[in-house]
Amino acid sequence: MPKLKIIHAADIHFDNDADILQEVITCSGFMAAHAEKIRPDAIVIAGDLTDQRLLMDSPGALASLGFVRRLSAVCPVLVVKGTELHDFDNLEALQGLPNVMAVKGGGPGFFKKDLGVYPPDGQLPDAVFSCLPSLSKAFLVSLGTDANAAEEQVVNLVGDVMKGWGAVNNKMSESGVVTVLAGHGTIAGAVTSTGQVMLGRDLAYGTADLR
Repeated sequence: MPKLKIIHAADIHFDNDADILQEVITCSGFMAAHAEKIRPDAIVIAGDLTDQRLLMDSPGALASLGFVRRLSAVCPVLVVKGTELHDFDNLEALQGLPNVMAVKGGGPGFFKKDLGVYPPDGQLPDAVFSCLPSLSKAFLVSLGTDANAAEEQVVNLVGDVMKGWGAVNNKMSESGVVTVLAGHGTIAGAVTSTGQVMLGRDLAYGTADLR
């Protein structure tokens, strides 16, 4: 099985508030410098790159774009859409950037070290990234459900989708391909280091779904 070095981050929350933005720039700059030092094969930002809808020329938007561009100069960058309240349509600004793939809908992404993420073309990838953005009405419709469906129906539908990805991942694993689930959500029953049970606006996934 190929060995891949992947940097993962989420909930970076670039914002226009001056104090918050400076802190985010400091922390994200540390991450970017680390990436430049260790030279990973891929970087995954799993949701909430931004904290709110940002105008293209605002300080927060420009800082987030500069951050992603800096990472993409090191290796391919996969950005998965986070909570609608935070990422909104801000990922549109990343479309077309070299070495960057912004994922707003779900699905597998095939990855090779020399190509980054690419459409399936018959060649065996180095890795498969199963991408599960935070659920929005548009994403639910793309899965074939009514946007106003009850949460139980949605959970069942997403579970079926993940089973499908699991079947693909099993076959890929048998061929020596690395498989990664890259998503933005809450794990049911997860407990933080302070002993607090995780609660959030995102749909909660059970460990059975992840398996």
